Amino acid sequence: MTDLPFASGEFTHAWSQATICKVPDRHQGLQEIHRVLKEGGILIFDDLVTPVKEMGEQARKYVYDRLLFEPTYSHSEYIDELSQLGLMVLESKDLREHLHKSYELLSGLAKSQYPSLSAAYDGICEAISAKELSWSFFLAEKVSDRLTWIHENQNTEEIESKYDAWARLYESDIGKSWQIMPRNAASLLKQLSPDEEIAILDAGAGSGMAGMVGEALAKLGYNNITAIDLSQEMLEIARNKQVYKALQQANLEEPLTFLEEESFDAILAIGVFTYGHASPAGLHHLLPLLKPGGIFILTVRLSNKPMQEAFTQLPWTLISQQEYMFEGAPFHIIVYRKK
Repeated sequence: MTDLPFASGEFTHAWSQATICKVPDRHQGLQEIHRVLKEGGILIFDDLVTPVKEMGEQARKYVYDRLLFEPTYSHSEYIDELSQLGLMVLESKDLREHLHKSYELLSGLAKSQYPSLSAAYDGICEAISAKELSWSFFLAEKVSDRLTWIHENQNTEEIESKYDAWARLYESDIGKSWQIMPRNAASLLKQLSPDEEIAILDAGAGSGMAGMVGEALAKLGYNNITAIDLSQEMLEIARNKQVYKALQQANLEEPLTFLEEESFDAILAIGVFTYGHASPAGLHHLLPLLKPGGIFILTVRLSNKPMQEAFTQLPWTLISQQEYMFEGAPFHIIVYRKK
């Protein structure tokens, strides 16, 4: 596995079951799988994982020595390793309960004729209960250009899945080139509404750099900020920034009935209304949440014709518009005031 005899990009799919844990150099093995997959290729596998670092004597005896492998990645560490290699984890599942049930049944089958084997299976069950052993499933896609990949979406479910997969790397991937947008948006709001107690909605907090909009606002003194986003993983990263009063998973393509109408003094949607992301319907669902006279700040490419048409139909007044470059393309920060 660490030296596969195949050309780079030769396969559309790679499949493995309970095998990678037996490879001493797992990192190199995963690198080889990445190498032989085509761009967009799929890796599907399950494997034994190690939830905790410290092994008890029983776990060492009945699990690792008996099954001939050393402690490996935890479920979370596997996702980190795959992501760093460019294998974006679109699905994962903790199968600990299934693993425990399997060995529980094996122990029962072996008990009458093979008591020592049954005892070994019981030892494995104890290790699983103590979280010294588990089993996980992963589905990952080989992605080299994550920014292009994130904009090639067919539906909101695909967007959500991709952002969940990208969450761990998002900030390191585009942080430096992206941070000018949240900072400028926050500065514009400060000029127009300096009161630090106003109620602010960060719509698409994950797309807005997983909390960077909230951070920029907090640095200017704002402390009443609510975050919504399609991706739960992105929201968790935003939550760790500790700048939001509340966070809620939400789809802008649907009415936001869990939020009260005219309850926000300002709404910021940074990096949300772009190709493959929120449609003009999102504007129609957000605007009722804004108080009359409230500020709406968003970023958009003006080449997006459906968005331009929506701007002319909504009951708001243009205040300002700034252009800047991001990834070689012109973007605009646009500020409206609701009538």
